Amino acid sequence: MTPEKKVLFVKIGLGLIVASMLVGYTYVWVQWVDLEAARESALILNNYYRARHGSAPLTRNADLDMIAQMCALYYRDYVPGGSIDHSCPYWRSGYNFYFSEGIGECGGGSPTGSPEHLWTNIEIGEGNTWMLYKEIYNYNFSNFKTDLETHPRTVLHFTQVVWRESKYFGLGMTTYRSKKGIGMVATLFYYPSGNLITDDWAHFLMNVRPVLKDAPALEGWKKQY
Repeated sequence: MTPEKKVLFVKIGLGLIVASMLVGYTYVWVQWVDLEAARESALILNNYYRARHGSAPLTRNADLDMIAQMCALYYRDYVPGGSIDHSCPYWRSGYNFYFSEGIGECGGGSPTGSPEHLWTNIEIGEGNTWMLYKEIYNYNFSNFKTDLETHPRTVLHFTQVVWRESKYFGLGMTTYRSKKGIGMVATLFYYPSGNLITDDWAHFLMNVRPVLKDAPALEGWKKQY
């Protein structure tokens, strides 16, 4: 082989390496952009719902985003169908290094199906937020103690969304495969955690307030359910 051919093969090899690196970096960048879109859309809708109840807006937190993403991957890998059973260890108080108090964990997914019929990442952020908030229809503000004692699982996602003392928000998201096709699982984290239960239920009375009289009507995702 002539020296010229050796140089040519080296250049081709280097070109292929650079091309593969660019493809890899582009994929990672696109995934990050999609995830950021879901996080921002979920944050905006969370704060829209919170404002209806007089709760201050949440702020994105990078550590919560990271823990939420770890839990989304955990549910994909260890829980059948990517369902949220709150078994992820990373968010529990005392296990993670970032938060001294508990983190409120909520979650959900998108309809499972073929790629062309999946929700977009923005719809994942908005849709899962709405699925949590729509539990407001199960919550009786004048008799909430009965709701919390008899059917807590049908209201505690809503109460976490509007919980006044929660200040920070994070979201994780990933895909999973099943016999029905491709689905997505999302985990939404809040800090400090809501749903603090005491004998007198005082925390719920202070943190979960009725809709304000001048609050805007529900729009957007409400129309899709």
